[in-house]
Amino acid sequence: MEGTPLADRFEREELRELGTLLHGVGAEMRTAWTYERAADLLERAGERPQALAVVEMWFALPEDVRRTNPAATRSLGRRRQRLRSRLGTPVVPAAAPAVPAAPGAPIPTQSRPAVQMPAKPGTPPPTPSESTSGKATR
Repeated sequence: MEGTPLADRFEREELRELGTLLHGVGAEMRTAWTYERAADLLERAGERPQALAVVEMWFALPEDVRRTNPAATRSLGRRRQRLRSRLGTPVVPAAAPAVPAAPGAPIPTQSRPAVQMPAKPGTPPPTPSESTSGKATR
């Protein structure tokens, strides 16, 4: 992340930590601390839209992940409400399915918000195979 606009807002150690955290968010890690810490660093640096995107990624994870981390989910929910109100983002209630799903039917997934990670200047954007080829721990 060095050489990006974010680099000017963070000390070297924090920038390294943020890069690692955002990699974890992008890999959909199921550790609440990853999302909390990344959102905290981004919000403290004035990057509220990016902090909100990180929090939204937590809520885009499967329900069972959030249920196993109730305290973190409540904390991230409060942060999401605060960021939405500060950014003037309308709160959109989750749409309930019109017809209950049959047992064994696939559960529709919601689109996940994109966390924009700035690239180094002069670096070409990753190809789709590069962005999905990493091994993520879940």
